[in-house]
Order: sequence, then structure tokens, then C-alpha cells
Amino acid sequence: MRNLRINTHGDRPASSDPPSRSGLTHKQRSARDRKGAVIVLAAFMMIALMAMLAFAIDIGYILKVDTDLDRAVDAAALAGAGELINGQAAAEETAVEFLVRNPAGFPVVVDEENLQARISEFMAAYGDELELEVGRWNPALNNGSGGMELGVQTPSAIRVAVAQNNHPFFFGRLFGKEMFTVYSEAVGSFQPRDIMLVLDLSGSMNDDSEFKAYNTLGKAAVDDNLEQMWEELGSPVFGNMQFEPEYLRVKGATPQGGSEPQIYVTYKGEQVFVESSLDLSNVVLEYSNGAHQKFDSLNVGKTHTFAGTGGNSGRKIHRVWVKSGSNNSGDGPGYGEKFDFHPNVFNSVARAALGLNGVPYPYQSGTWNSYIDWIEAANQNSQAGYRYMFGNKNLMVYWLEQKPAANQTADLWKVSAQPITAVKNAVDLFVDYVQEVDTDDRMGLAVYNSFSGDGTLEASMSTDMNLVRTIARQRQASHYHNYTNIGAGMDVARKELQANHRPGAARLLVLMTDGNANWHPGGYSTWQGRQYVLDQAALCKAAKIPVMTISLGAGADTSLMQDVADLTDGVHFVVPGGQPIADVQEDLRAVFKKIADDRPLQIIK
Repeated sequence: MRNLRINTHGDRPASSDPPSRSGLTHKQRSARDRKGAVIVLAAFMMIALMAMLAFAIDIGYILKVDTDLDRAVDAAALAGAGELINGQAAAEETAVEFLVRNPAGFPVVVDEENLQARISEFMAAYGDELELEVGRWNPALNNGSGGMELGVQTPSAIRVAVAQNNHPFFFGRLFGKEMFTVYSEAVGSFQPRDIMLVLDLSGSMNDDSEFKAYNTLGKAAVDDNLEQMWEELGSPVFGNMQFEPEYLRVKGATPQGGSEPQIYVTYKGEQVFVESSLDLSNVVLEYSNGAHQKFDSLNVGKTHTFAGTGGNSGRKIHRVWVKSGSNNSGDGPGYGEKFDFHPNVFNSVARAALGLNGVPYPYQSGTWNSYIDWIEAANQNSQAGYRYMFGNKNLMVYWLEQKPAANQTADLWKVSAQPITAVKNAVDLFVDYVQEVDTDDRMGLAVYNSFSGDGTLEASMSTDMNLVRTIARQRQASHYHNYTNIGAGMDVARKELQANHRPGAARLLVLMTDGNANWHPGGYSTWQGRQYVLDQAALCKAAKIPVMTISLGAGADTSLMQDVADLTDGVHFVVPGGQPIADVQEDLRAVFKKIADDRPLQIIK
């Protein structure tokens, strides 16, 4: 059996070590020594941990300041790029303002009241370290790493670089490091765009230059526009027609003796004005129903106006006999000289009276007879008070309304028909606005319609924007087709954007209309034409192509254009109808400038 040592110190275990002078065994002394060493080691470790914590705090602060400055410089570069359209000075001022409004490090309250003071403080502190360069970013410079081309006529990029060397350390100063420096650089630029214009060439784009616009734009404005257009065609002369419409004045037979009169009859449809070199004896009228009415025992001198009375009131006159002096037609008892305006002979009578016999009709579609028929008919010409009246003014309206296509009246693109000319002028300005800043934009042109009623790609996208300007200028309302196939124009433009867009370029479709969709690939239908537009908008949305829509005039389907813009994340602009052309022009100019200036921005570096 093992000998057991009894612990006489309570719960302290028995030891075989002999006690030292201090009364502690060897193991007890070792334990005490280890405790002292741990305390010393812990103290050193606490110092190291505090140093590491201080280092971490300073590093974290440096990273925060660096991130803040990066963010501020990026914002300044983008904001400055957005102001390049207003010039270099505006771009640089805006960049500095954004640096001040987004300080690095500790937040600083910047409001409108102290903005200028903060800008002054910022420039005093960092002006020497601030670099602002305006030009065009060229990725091919510096061996392909990219660089700024300075001194270009139409800058599209701004470089912002700044160093800040006055940010304090929290704990680094214990090691002799008082301040640290951060640096950031960014280049902001306009993102290049691929733009497709979709223009309305439907027949209604002439409406503001026709008589139907009298009620909205005023007679004087429309007449002045028509006269301007006639002059733009070179003021051609056709027979003896004057610009202002006049009734037919038909000359009777040349007198053979002193007792025979020289008679003129001015034809006004339901009345005639009779002139004779001798006193009038009687006048007989034959009406459209074949009835005759004789005005006898006249005491009216040599001139008088005659029209049906009683049951013949308001009836159209087909023939007139004028008895004056010794003339006699023999067509009835006492019937004088005969003037025939019957529909069977009216066109030949009119051509002779207008001096058009032997005068070629000037264009490839139409005849003098078709113009005369239009003058006689109940239409906008008659509503304007020009029925049975002939002149260059309503010949101009006849072409605009009845023969507007390029294969009918080819020269109409040269005249200032409205509102299509306002649109052409706005397109010119749009091209100018886009070219104000060198953003490597491209532009193409689609129109609705084609000869078949579908859309036409007039110009593929290219940097030659003057081609778009020229083509648009050389088109006329109803150039190819009279109806309004809005969806077809969208379809052509979308396909061009999808097939030929550049990687990294923003895509944009600008759509304009003055009317209602009334044509689709199957033919005429307002409902299906409208649905076709919405279907095309859905395809644009799927392709991520925003559509900027412009509703021009009171006849435009503004709700449809708003739907298209909303569906595609675009914007809808309305140019009201019933206002002077100068106001329409100004509104369109403002719209196209806004679209041109709304350039997407990007950080290049």
C-alpha cells in the first residue's frame, strides 16, 4: 500500500518539495513569476493594440477622405460637362461649385447664402492644386490610354483634378505626421448619341397655308403666306390670271356697227354682272333646272347685276342673253347676245376667259380643267368666298390640297408651306444645336410615308448631319403618300437604331406628328393605325430606345403621343395649334433645342 501525504494546509495539495527560506516551494515561486511576466506582456500588447487602433482610425479616415474626394471630383466633372453647351467658363464655374458643395472629410454646410464665400475659401486653399481642362477626349492619345485634345472649337469633355494636402491625422501626429494628401482626377464627357428623326410628311402638313386656316390663323396671315409661296415659285404667269382671285369676265362679240354694243358678262354662279356700251334692253337667264326668266323693260343704264328671283332665287345660272342696241341672237323673242356657262362648255369658256388656251399646265399631274372643276365645287375654296373665282392664290391652294405629292407638283418643297416649313426650320436648328458640342453624335432621318404607305429611311445614321438637313428641306407635305402612318416611321427608325447603333452610344428616337394615325400596313384605319403606333412603342421599350414625341397643332393626337413617351421613358412636347406661324416656329425651336441639349453624360476616366 502507497504512503499517503496528508494536506495540512486545507485544500492546498501536499508537496514533496522542501520549503525555501521564504516559506514558498519552487513551483509556487514559478507561478508567481509567470503572473508578473503576463502583466508586463499585456501592458506592451495594449500599447501595440492602441497604436494599431490609432493607425486603423487614421487609415480609415484617409480612405473616407479619398472616397469623398473621388465622389466630389466625379460629380464636378459630370456637372461641368453638362454646362459645356454654355461655354468653357460656365463649365469650369460649375465644376468648382460642385467641388465646394461636396467637400471631402468633415461635412461643411454650404447653402446659397455662403456659397460664394465657400468658393473663395476653397480656391484659396486648393486653387494652386486644382486643374481644369476643357476639350475633346481622344482615346487614341498617349499610346491608347487616352488624353484630352485642347483648343477644339466645340469641346465635349472637361478634366477635373485636385490635390488636397491639408487633411489632419488623428494619431499620426504622435509619430510626427501632421497632415496627409489626397488626389483625385476625373474626365466628364457627353456620351455620343445615335439619333433617328421621324418626321410627318402627311398631307395635313400643308393645312396652315390653306384657306381652311382662315378661322384659326386669320385671313391676312394665310394670304401673306400664299403670296410668299407664289413668289418663291418665281411668280409664274398663267394667262391673264392675277394673284387675287377674280370672277370670270367674258367678252362678247366685237361690234360690227355703231348700233351694236360691246358686252361683258362677269359670271358669279348664281348671279351675273352685265356691262354694255349701250343701254340694256332686257336680260334673260337660264337656270340649272332649265327654266328661263326674262328681265324686261329695264331702266338700269349700261350695267347691272342679275340673279334669279322668286322660285329661281339662288339657282345656278347656265346661260345669259343680253339685249342691248340692235343685237339679236334669234334664240327667243327679243333675246340678245348669248353667253353660255353651261357645264358642258364651262371649262372651255373659262380657259378662254383666263387666257389659258395654249398655256401648258406646269406640272406632271393635273390639268387646267381639273383646277376649274375644283373652283366650281363646294370645298374650302368656296367656304373662303372664292367659288367661281380664279387666281394664282387659289391655284396655290389647289396644288397644296389636291396635288401635293412630289410626283404631282414637284416644286412644292421649295415653298414655305406651313407647318411643314416650320418643322424644316426646326430641323435645321436641331442640327445646329447638336453640332454646337463635338460629341460624336450621329443622326438619321425616317419619314412616314412611302409611296406604298409604309415608312421610308431617307438617311442612315451618320455624322453627316447636313445630309439630314438637306433631305428634310427637299421634302414636301404628302411627298410620297397623303395619309398618316406614324407606326411605319417608328418601325423604320427603330430598325435602323438596332441594326447600326454603336456600342456605348445612347440611342434616341425623335417623333413628330400634326395629326392622327390613320394608316397601317393593311391600309386605312384610324383604330388599327393607332394600335400600330402602340405596338411600335412597345418594341422601342423592349429595345430600350426612348422616344421623344412632339405633338404639333390642334389636330395632333396628344394622348397617343403621351402614351408613346410614357411607355418608352421619353418626354412628350406639345406645340399648340391655332397660333401664328412665328409662334409655332419659336415653340418648335425651343423643343428641338431642349432635346438637343439633353445629352447623356459619362465619366471616362
